[in-house]
Amino acid sequence: MEKTRLKQLLYKAIKWIEDDCADFFVSEVGNEYEWFEDAIGITEEELTELGITLSKGSEEDEIDENEGD
Repeated sequence: MEKTRLKQLLYKAIKWIEDDCADFFVSEVGNEYEWFEDAIGITEEELTELGITLSKGSEEDEIDENEGD
């Protein structure tokens, strides 16, 4: 199997996990990047390389985003 095909499959699998587990991530996970690294061993840098930006980063990021409210 080609490297490009493997990247496509990995991208689709990770996006499926994120979409299917959205409620879990919202209620149970403080940082999705850390969860993915702990659960399947993929780092934030590797996710970024695949073009994946997760909706929930660190709790500090969320606080910074809400400071203007």
